[in-house]
Amino acid sequence: MRVLNLCLIPLWVAFAPQILAGQDTPQWTLGPPEFEIGGVEADVEYALTALGGVTVLRNGNVVVGDRVAPFLKVFGPTGEFLRALGRFGGGPGEYERVNHFDWCAPGELTVSDVQTRVHRYDEDMELLSTGYISLDAIGGGSGYRSDCHPNGFRIATGWGDIRAQFEEGLYQATAPVALFRGDSEVTGFGERLSSERLGTLRPDGTVGGSGPHPFGR
Repeated sequence: MRVLNLCLIPLWVAFAPQILAGQDTPQWTLGPPEFEIGGVEADVEYALTALGGVTVLRNGNVVVGDRVAPFLKVFGPTGEFLRALGRFGGGPGEYERVNHFDWCAPGELTVSDVQTRVHRYDEDMELLSTGYISLDAIGGGSGYRSDCHPNGFRIATGWGDIRAQFEEGLYQATAPVALFRGDSEVTGFGERLSSERLGTLRPDGTVGGSGPHPFGR
């Protein structure tokens, strides 16, 4: 099990007298963590398998994404477990795997599934809605990466057609990039670089190799 150290206090700079005299470079110092979550001996409520994101809510609570159900865990400002959200499935508030968090509108936390589901929560982590990114707009398959702006716009791309684009060695995969507002596509930007991959052929002739490498994300 992983241990997540949460440091919720800002970085500070310690200025020694010689620094003020211009004789040294300022040093950044990271303060101690407010609390720790996870670990081999952690109770089930505090256990983490694969981190899928962390954010602090306005009320001080901390939301931690895990890539194994339950997918979202909410902790208080001092680390006490409050509740778990998100079971496995394909419906509203259900996940295959938490991909990342975004603040996509004032007071709204958006949690993206590894596929194309996008879940919107208010600041009390109550589910507002579940939307979908159009697979047709991003080249089919599954969603690869997306990002959003607090004004509600979201940009997304897919994985690309890896079999059609495959090459042995380092090669580039491309996929359509599209701009969305809600579930509706606003405009498409055509094929763009999706990732760089390392392709290999297995002894039986089938395609193998790495995922995104080295700058695919």
